[in-house]
Amino acid sequence: MLTFYFGVMGSGKSAFALMTWHEKHRPTASHHPNRAVLATTMDRSVDKVTSRTGMAAQALRITPGEVTPEMFGGADTVVIDEAQFLTPDDVDGLATLAAAGTDVVCFGLRTDFTSRMFAGSRRLLELADHVGHLPIEPRCARCERPALINARRVNGVVTTEGDTVVIGDVTGGSPSDPDQLGFDDTSAGGQPGTGLGAAGRVSVEYDPMCFGCWSNEVGARRFIDLRQSPESRHESGEPGSGQHGHR
Repeated sequence: MLTFYFGVMGSGKSAFALMTWHEKHRPTASHHPNRAVLATTMDRSVDKVTSRTGMAAQALRITPGEVTPEMFGGADTVVIDEAQFLTPDDVDGLATLAAAGTDVVCFGLRTDFTSRMFAGSRRLLELADHVGHLPIEPRCARCERPALINARRVNGVVTTEGDTVVIGDVTGGSPSDPDQLGFDDTSAGGQPGTGLGAAGRVSVEYDPMCFGCWSNEVGARRFIDLRQSPESRHESGEPGSGQHGHR
């Protein structure tokens, strides 16, 4: 059976993946032995699944686009964390594996920081035998309604621009902990792969937010950007624009 559990950041995806693997992995049981493989597409740690609860376990690191049934070594159960980064073809392969009798359990986000669905999550929703919300329901950081969006903040400002994959932390992470804080390589004129922006390191945090609060912040940000654009200042005749306003 192919199962997909999803939630926003902070809903305990990795914790539930770890607990599921721990419960399923009983290779030496005298009755109904079961060998489970824990895998992740990417995480804060190499070859590990880690949770903000402090739980962690070694995992098979898989590269999106290169998933094959053979890589799981004939396991009875496959548990995959960060499944949103799988490609549609990867998910097709997992569905085939599940149809052949392997229990495949995936955990991941449904949408990215722009509110758009990940390609892997979309295919999982299309093919999974069972789909469910994770039971922990984070609340909006602004109004306490159920959170829907994984809002990305770059230096404290909500943004809808940048690479889809920038590993960061939910608000409240410790800046001194490199595993809990992401850096956007390409913001502010930075160089890809360096972790440095033009003016230094750029902090990336994620706020769980409802759609209303997220869209309000995004809209306010776009309005400010528009007001500060050279074209807007030119048309309004603001100081420094080289034009006088209409009288």
